[in-house]
Amino acid sequence: MQKTLLTIVMAALCLNFSAHAQETTPNITALKIGDQVPDIIINNIINYKGLNGKCATTAKISDFKDKLLILDFWATWCGSCIKNFPEVDSLQRTFSTNVQFLLVNTKSTGDKKEKIERLFNDASRFDGKVINIPCIILDTLFDQLFIHQMIPHYAWIYKGKVVAITSAEEVTNANIRSALQNDTLNLKVKQDVLNFDPVKPLFVNGNGGSENIIYRSQISGEISGLAGINNIAKDKTGGITLYRKINTSKLHLYKLAYNATAINNNRIFIDRDTMNVVQKGIKDPYIFCYELISPPISMVRVRERLQFDLKEYFNLTAKLETKVLRCLIIRKDGGKIRDNKIVASSKNEVKNGLIPYKQILLPDLINQLNNALPVPVLAESDDPIPLNLNLPADLSNVSLLANALKKQGFTLITENRPVQVLILKPAI
Repeated sequence: MQKTLLTIVMAALCLNFSAHAQETTPNITALKIGDQVPDIIINNIINYKGLNGKCATTAKISDFKDKLLILDFWATWCGSCIKNFPEVDSLQRTFSTNVQFLLVNTKSTGDKKEKIERLFNDASRFDGKVINIPCIILDTLFDQLFIHQMIPHYAWIYKGKVVAITSAEEVTNANIRSALQNDTLNLKVKQDVLNFDPVKPLFVNGNGGSENIIYRSQISGEISGLAGINNIAKDKTGGITLYRKINTSKLHLYKLAYNATAINNNRIFIDRDTMNVVQKGIKDPYIFCYELISPPISMVRVRERLQFDLKEYFNLTAKLETKVLRCLIIRKDGGKIRDNKIVASSKNEVKNGLIPYKQILLPDLINQLNNALPVPVLAESDDPIPLNLNLPADLSNVSLLANALKKQGFTLITENRPVQVLILKPAI
């Protein structure tokens, strides 16, 4: 009985419908606040009485020149849109003399006439309340004039101009009164991201608008044109909010993650093999970048996050262990006198298969040797005096290396020593 009565009432309120889509207006340009609204013809209106008080299915923008016209874009599948209808209807009744709400259901919503009529005929959707707001069906013009991505979407038109574009939160009694009194409207502008691609990552090439990242970790490929950079940003408390490593190898990322930057590649083992990375000749041809944006955290937490991300992407975990390895030991020979007459010429000048190294410190030499040789190189001396050496161009030539060191009072021997290594293995 209630539904039958409601249907009769709605029919009396001009629920007649023209099956023709809106006429196309040429040269349609999207409008912004302050723009003049063209006096377009509005077709396919239901529940509308024209200027003469009779049921009508068409109108013109100029028909509402003496009123604040608020366009309410909606769809039958938009729950928040429908939830607002009782409040919109109440505002329409309150400001019936000066305001006209006009519901706009665009053709792009996919809604059909029958579905819309069923919605308005279902009193249970509005707690038994009859909604007396005119509605445009199959709109194409306003959809182009007020481009939007999200609904509900409200366009406020007064005296022929766009005065506001808002979300539902701004459609209030107080804001409507301000608009009618020609007060300066300070309403929050609804700005939809119109070019969002749901299959692309957020913020890449502006996808999703300006960045508003609170937390993110990512691994990417090489960034051409940038050097290998390590960036760390901290807040006032010293907590790390940004950790970034640009253009580095996978192995170096693992060293950073496990606080093992002092571990040379000749002490990195994969899958518990007896051969290390250098012996295997492994050289990752790919370069990677890593970035973590986070609320303030400690370096320990940064490394934990990096470990997790590396495991997820490369399917490798790592662990620092002590392993007994065959090593090359540089030992100072107390009985030998350093040959100070060895003076290296210009660096990297190759002469007779030797490269001169001038004033090189022993720790720096050890590091270079560890980067070149498959076995760890250790020094039993902490000699602080810079060395002048003519080293073989091929540092892996141990006999030539031993001869060069001998001239400076050092011997090169082979011994098994316990050293710290980094072992990578497939994640379980």
